[in-house]
Amino acid sequence: MYLKYYQLREEPFSLTPDPRFLHLAQSYRVALETVVQSIIRRKGFVVVNGPIGTGKTTLLHAAMQILSRSNTNNAPLASAFVLNPVLSREEFLETLITEFEVNCRSTSKPARLTALYNMFLEKQKHGGTSILIVDEAHLMTIELLEEIRLLSNADTYREKLLQVVLCGHDGALVIGFNTKQRVIQPDAIEGSATQLQLTVEPVEERPKAVGREADLEVVESALDLLIEAMKRKRTSTWSNE
Repeated sequence: MYLKYYQLREEPFSLTPDPRFLHLAQSYRVALETVVQSIIRRKGFVVVNGPIGTGKTTLLHAAMQILSRSNTNNAPLASAFVLNPVLSREEFLETLITEFEVNCRSTSKPARLTALYNMFLEKQKHGGTSILIVDEAHLMTIELLEEIRLLSNADTYREKLLQVVLCGHDGALVIGFNTKQRVIQPDAIEGSATQLQLTVEPVEERPKAVGREADLEVVESALDLLIEAMKRKRTSTWSNE
């Protein structure tokens, strides 16, 4: 009912990570640019971290959308998006084989690694690259992080064959191996310090993304209640972890 009343084509405040609703505050703009540029320049690793519920997953989807749309040369891009990294090393390799759509019937680790490497090399030969995105990366074990590091060693003398994006909670994502010189880490996505800005502007922008032409009158008292509720939810979430 309210969609028709407010002249909206669809729900503007759903919880799905839709890139259309990414609010490009300064910290988000920097993080998005860093992710995209690190992949384009074949830098190997990039880390994005920030508080719970600040749109990190949406930012990753936006980055992939930008890469796809800017790929005017039709260079092949292979991507694997791991949403739940609570996996053993064997399960992780199986996930990559599936996500990258690699044809490998063998279940042995050497065969799977060879198949993945051949796919990485094939994409690179045709001007493309392979992208591994790990969301909730703070949940990874050190062993799995080491597996990713070893996998990322696949390269030519000119560039990395696999681009890795690790995304996790602020203060919880730790690079557990000695390759910090290869890690580009943008400033953590801002949280409570800019809560008012990160609340008011998206509330105003989202309805326009789904058809609303006129500005909505945002009631200050309603925003105060929303911000307070968000703070309580964040505190509750952290205390339950």
